[in-house]
Amino acid sequence: DRIVSRYYATPRQYDVVVYTESGHYYAKDERGNTICQNSPTACLQEAVNYLAQFGGGRILVKKGTYYPTSRVVIPDGINLLIEGEGNSTVFRYTNQFILFRHTPDTPTWTSTIIFRNFKIDRSGSESVNTDVVLVNYAKFVMYDGIELIDDWRDSHGDAGLAGYNNIIAVAENNRIFNKSYGIWLFGHLSIMRNNYVENTAKVGVAGSGLLPNFKLPPGYTPGGLTIIENNVCVDCGRTDEAISIDYGAGNPVIDAFGVVRNNLIIGRNYSMKYSIALVGVAYAIVEGNKIQGSVTASPVYVQWFKPIEYLALRNNIIKVNQASTTTKLLILANTVVAEGNEINISSNLNQNTEAWTEIWTN
Repeated sequence: DRIVSRYYATPRQYDVVVYTESGHYYAKDERGNTICQNSPTACLQEAVNYLAQFGGGRILVKKGTYYPTSRVVIPDGINLLIEGEGNSTVFRYTNQFILFRHTPDTPTWTSTIIFRNFKIDRSGSESVNTDVVLVNYAKFVMYDGIELIDDWRDSHGDAGLAGYNNIIAVAENNRIFNKSYGIWLFGHLSIMRNNYVENTAKVGVAGSGLLPNFKLPPGYTPGGLTIIENNVCVDCGRTDEAISIDYGAGNPVIDAFGVVRNNLIIGRNYSMKYSIALVGVAYAIVEGNKIQGSVTASPVYVQWFKPIEYLALRNNIIKVNQASTTTKLLILANTVVAEGNEINISSNLNQNTEAWTEIWTN
């Protein structure tokens, strides 16, 4: 039988159930055997370790509030699902550690890791900044249906859902509030879609392909395809970028392709520095986005030490207030296709609007 107890049964699609009862934490396998009681990770680490000996498996974290005091390390070469019961499964902590971390010293790029349907509450952490969930060097990673609440701070090393140089990286249907970086995800194929991010200091939603200054999977070179679509970003990029594809200012990548499509970017209570930024990208499509609010630098910004090879700027609606004398579309490209855009930059600074909305080609 797969009965864990009279009250907690492991559904057939899961291998381990983690639950809390009367202030205690438990992890039980599919036969009802207790594999953990009251650990610093609220029995999450023990559940992961138990499944790792079989190559992986599926963990259900049942509804309740969990108070971990140390991080969960996910080993390399695992096939893992950690799933909660929506916002009823809450991980609550304010001290400085990464809740889930996969960063092998000698990666094999064979791990497949999915996090799904739970809430992380770090409200009250104040100046204690840290990445919250970090997966580097996996074959596949997905963040799906996670809600994260933290405290706003303008600092680096403070991302919500993050990961570097995975082969495939996906973030969808997540809700992130009050971070420096909301979603910061890098992979040979990176997809960030249908997320809601609000009140980020530096970046709301960002990613890129494989970065040259991190470990690369065998047979791969820097670059890849990044797709950022159908996201809502409210009060993001207050000191940097609301949405961006970002290889770093010193890393122009020849085989870097990007699509920024159908995103809604709103400055409701604060000004954005950049609404959309493309940094080190060789070929990009920016289309169907709607940008509204106030910007201090530029609604669309392209940075490369030489011009971007190709940019299609199509059917975007850009209605922003000019919050400084430098607001303009900063685009330097060898080939630009600009069509169907509605651009309206208003200003109280008596600047010539037409002069501040032109596009430069090389």
